[in-house]
Amino acid sequence: MGATDKAYETVKRDVCGARKGKPCGSKIDRMDRSTFFVSAYDSFGNSSRWTELLVHDGAVIAAAIKTSG
Repeated sequence: MGATDKAYETVKRDVCGARKGKPCGSKIDRMDRSTFFVSAYDSFGNSSRWTELLVHDGAVIAAAIKTSG
């Protein structure tokens, strides 16, 4: 679990009251308005490495470099 995943779980708990690994539930619309991921890939096309940012309330709150495989 990367930094963005951990930060997402914290935001989800604060916004939705949901425990780790559980869905947001009826407050998902509130999460959708305030929180999103941005993925930036090393190259266009088939890339196995990317940077992931978690944005909440207009600020980047976590970043992680991820790989597939």
